[in-house]
Amino acid sequence: MNELALFIGGGGGLLGSQLIGHRVVCGVEIDPYCREVILRRQEEGHLPAFPLWDDVRTFDGRPWRGSVDIVTAGFPCQPFSLAGKRRGIDDKRNLWPETFRIIQQVRPGYVMLENVPGIRKYLPVVIRDLRRAQYTVERPVIVAAAAVGAGHIRKRVWIFAYDKSQCERAGLRSIEQASQRSRRSDNGTMQEIPSDCESLGWREGRERGSDSSAARESEQALRSEEHTSEL
Repeated sequence: MNELALFIGGGGGLLGSQLIGHRVVCGVEIDPYCREVILRRQEEGHLPAFPLWDDVRTFDGRPWRGSVDIVTAGFPCQPFSLAGKRRGIDDKRNLWPETFRIIQQVRPGYVMLENVPGIRKYLPVVIRDLRRAQYTVERPVIVAAAAVGAGHIRKRVWIFAYDKSQCERAGLRSIEQASQRSRRSDNGTMQEIPSDCESLGWREGRERGSDSSAARESEQALRSEEHTSEL
C-alpha cells in the first residue's frame, strides 16, 4: 500500500511500514535534524526515495488524492501528555485539526493514528471527526512498548479507521479482518478503549443521557475554540 506519513520524526516508524509492505510515497516532518536523518537514510538506501515536506500546516494533500492508500500520523502529544500542562485544544501544538484536514484532502482507504494515553479526553473529537468523514473507526487500543520486547513501558494509543466502501471495492476486506484479529491482551500491556467513548460520557460526539450538561458544554467549547470542521 502507498503510505503518506505525517510527523515522521527520525524515521523509525517508516522502517516498520517497510516491514509490513507499505511503500512510503511522501513524508512530512518539521524538525530540521530529523529531516536530515531521513535524507541520509535515503542516500544510504535504508529508506526509499520520496518527497519530504517540512510542515503539515502548509502541506496540501489534494495532489495525493487517489495515489495514497493509507495516511499514518503520530500527531504531537505535548497538548495531551501527562508530562506537560495538558492544555489540549488551548495548546497551539495541537495539530489534529491539520491532520484531519489532510485526511479529508487525500481521502485514503485507511488511517492509522498514534498518541499518548493522555489523549483520552480529546479522543471523542478524533473519533467524531473520522466518523463524520464516513470512516469506520476500530476500537482504539493502548499498546505498551514492553508488549513488543522493549525494556520500558511507554504506552501509546493506536487508532485505526477505514473507508469501508473503498476497501470493499479494492478487495481489501482481509485487512479489516486482520485488524480485528490483532486485538488481543498481552499481560496487561494492551488495553482496549471503547470506540464510542461511552466511558467518557460521549457517543459519536453527542452527550449521553438526559443529564449531561458537562458533556454538552465540553463539546460546545471544542467547537467554538478551534475545532469547527463540519462535513
